Amino acid sequence: MIQKKYIIHGKYTFEDMVRDVKSQPMYASASDRVLLMFESENDTEQIAAHLAFLKENLSDVKVFGMTLLGKLKSDMILAEQTTFCSLMLFETSRVQVVGADTADVPAKTAAADFLNRVDRRDLKGILFLTGIKSTQPSDYLEIVAEELPHTPIFGAQAGSKKLNSDQFYVFCGAKIYQDGAVAAAFNGEDLEIETDQVLGWKPLGREHQVTKASENGLVETIDKKPAMALYEKYLGLKPDANFYANNAAFPLLEQTGNMMSARIPFDFNEQGAIRFFTPMPEGARVSLSYSRRGMLLEHAFNCAKWIASFKPEAMILITCLNRRLLLGNADSDLELSYFTQVAPQAIWGYGGSEILQTGRNGGILNSSIVAVAFREGAPKAGPPVRVNGDKLEDESDQPIELSDRLVTFLEQTTAELHEVIDKLQVIASHDQLTGLANRRLLSETTNGLIEREKAGEAFSALMYDVDYFKKVNDTFGHKAGDAILCEITEVVKKQIRRSDMLGRWGGEEFVCLFQNASLTDATYIAERVRWAVDQHRFAHVGHITISIGVVTRHEGETEEAMFIRLDRMLYQAKNGGRNRVVTEAGKVITSES
Repeated sequence: MIQKKYIIHGKYTFEDMVRDVKSQPMYASASDRVLLMFESENDTEQIAAHLAFLKENLSDVKVFGMTLLGKLKSDMILAEQTTFCSLMLFETSRVQVVGADTADVPAKTAAADFLNRVDRRDLKGILFLTGIKSTQPSDYLEIVAEELPHTPIFGAQAGSKKLNSDQFYVFCGAKIYQDGAVAAAFNGEDLEIETDQVLGWKPLGREHQVTKASENGLVETIDKKPAMALYEKYLGLKPDANFYANNAAFPLLEQTGNMMSARIPFDFNEQGAIRFFTPMPEGARVSLSYSRRGMLLEHAFNCAKWIASFKPEAMILITCLNRRLLLGNADSDLELSYFTQVAPQAIWGYGGSEILQTGRNGGILNSSIVAVAFREGAPKAGPPVRVNGDKLEDESDQPIELSDRLVTFLEQTTAELHEVIDKLQVIASHDQLTGLANRRLLSETTNGLIEREKAGEAFSALMYDVDYFKKVNDTFGHKAGDAILCEITEVVKKQIRRSDMLGRWGGEEFVCLFQNASLTDATYIAERVRWAVDQHRFAHVGHITISIGVVTRHEGETEEAMFIRLDRMLYQAKNGGRNRVVTEAGKVITSES
């Protein structure tokens, strides 16, 4: 395959490009031909004229693309009145392009239609461009990713010349969509596609939780306070016209699978809510983040070196304008040059968001570069291209800028802060004697399981108490009693599942939580626990037994009500003769059973 980049600007016209496209040696014999087009302007009449001209003059080429994001600051250098085009000619592969107007049909319906129409034979990747405004692009993306978990999905949300405008468009053929999506499926037996994400931001300070959010990308509260308060408190930012430009250097980081995603709010309202390009789920754990020139460039350089080893024949880059905002024009061009050294004809564009979904990882991204490399057949012979990173190395012995020294200070203090917080969290949530979860953590975990409980998925628990424990303390002393509790804990741990949570409820009472376990399952484990303790011989004390109560949560039952029933079952086990298991179903298991 071959790739050829064209920049339509000034004296170089669409007519010039068409002549060059048709003169390509592979043009006539290509198995498929596509032209990816990035428009710097949001002028739909102009875009329509471009599409009409290409349809008439390159009728056998599949044309699709999107509008780009405009300047975030006046000193940012971006091409204007320019169309960027990338011709890709394939030797054996094929491409299917499907567009959908989601103003007429829901995004989920459009995704289902794409899945019904797409050829899945030798499907290697999907380029997804969205101009979705009223319906979030994640709706479309999630449906396709769930159906095709082993197929990488990459692309962008279209941009607009003015950030707060709704004039962002995608297009294919002769159709232009404002509320819409375009998906291009790449198929080929010998087609190889590799994807990667370049980030380069690190968490700063403590973790926060999204506590109220909606599906339209609005986050109302973080840590149960107006979301804007996070930026006012930690960054001193105000809700004004410069909010986006000022907060863009400090994205919110969220872990999605094994990929870190950055999120940047671009708007706000009078109630202190902030808006993102895509929804952020309630309960999401996020951290403010920071970066510096060297970190961003090093991540990009390493990614380019890795892609060079793949020996691509074509490359598409979707990059975030936030990186140019932080790096400046010269260093942003340097960052992109790492990739064009590998693929000189690579095309790149700035969208509202980047997209990279690989299985359950990733999704809608910000502040990233999404790099997509293509190749047909085996890699060409010879060593890979050497990516020149001399400028990074040359500056290693230069005086360190004040901003970089401050960032180093923040890095170290942040690491130390996280270490202290982690230790305090363990102390606050764990029993100091046994190291098990304490009552607080057991209660929080139970409430979390109740909130996330799926239909038809049982949730059970047991509570045990050490029989005649007061006699042990009175006879052998409290130190021996503590040792017995620790020894019983080790015996019990060997009988429960890895997914179960064992904790100390208080005194000699312990609780074990069983996610996705029926009453029968929990009863079986409880009897195994009782039997193991009964058979164990404790140093200096000899024979120790425990009594156990078992329940399964009832639909609609609160954590408090569930533990009241659990305590009642334990009480019945102790009053019934001890060394036994009693369940809410009335079943009693003893050593004689």
